[in-house]
Amino acid sequence: MPFHRHYAVRVTLGAGWEITLIKDKSVAQQISELMLEYAERINESIRLVQEKCSPEEFKTYRLAAAKVMGEMFLEVMKPLYREHPDLKPEGLD
Repeated sequence: MPFHRHYAVRVTLGAGWEITLIKDKSVAQQISELMLEYAERINESIRLVQEKCSPEEFKTYRLAAAKVMGEMFLEVMKPLYREHPDLKPEGLD
């Protein structure tokens, strides 16, 4: 797959070395919107499990879903908003 000059990936390489995640602002905006949508969908799934499943299943599922959301925030959203701070929604830290 050829490298497109407007896209890149931010990877922490250690010792402070980083590569930019998404340089193209319109793509970054789309990714931001998708990530926020996915976060809401994951929250909906947590509420569903809480309503329909046992407390043990809910506890286990909530922990697994939180791990997914944490990875999404740390590996995608945080670097994206570091590159494009104006895209970061208020209250998202």
